[in-house]
Amino acid sequence: MLAQTKSKFPTPKTLKTIDDLGGWTKVNDELFDPEKGTIAKLEESTGLTPTQ
Repeated sequence: MLAQTKSKFPTPKTLKTIDDLGGWTKVNDELFDPEKGTIAKLEESTGLTPTQ
């Protein structure tokens, strides 16, 4: 399978981890915090609430 699909998915030049983004605590706060997170803001802008 790898040989058949390798050309479709080239090896990235660098591999990032969650640590490169500041760790899970930072990412959770920035993206998923119900009050200030980016996802909450996107949901609010579309008329959705986090409970929907």
